[in-house]
Amino acid sequence: HINYTNHVFAALDKDIKIKGVAHITGGGLVENIPRILPDECGVKIQKGSWPSLPVFDVMQSIGDVDENEMFRAFNMGVGMVFIVDRTDVNAVKSALSDLTEVCEIGVVISGENEVILK
Repeated sequence: HINYTNHVFAALDKDIKIKGVAHITGGGLVENIPRILPDECGVKIQKGSWPSLPVFDVMQSIGDVDENEMFRAFNMGVGMVFIVDRTDVNAVKSALSDLTEVCEIGVVISGENEVILK
């Protein structure tokens, strides 16, 4: 994986108030994001809101892996998640535009520390 230090500093250097950062490693989106959420919050992620890498389709097909397990076990092409206020989304996109592709993949919702995939 890539080192995301410069990504975090790029946002901080623009005085963007980052509410949470999750490096999506083993445990995928489903296990890593809840670690940075308050107990009364969840996240709704819109599947397909970022470019899909063909390797995940191949892995799922060859391994006969359930889609929910794919999102639990793998990063699905998402390496880092920033949680910011809605008003800061464009500022994050701008701050990181020279470093990586930035996709808005979901929203924080009222919930019980879970990730909902839609």
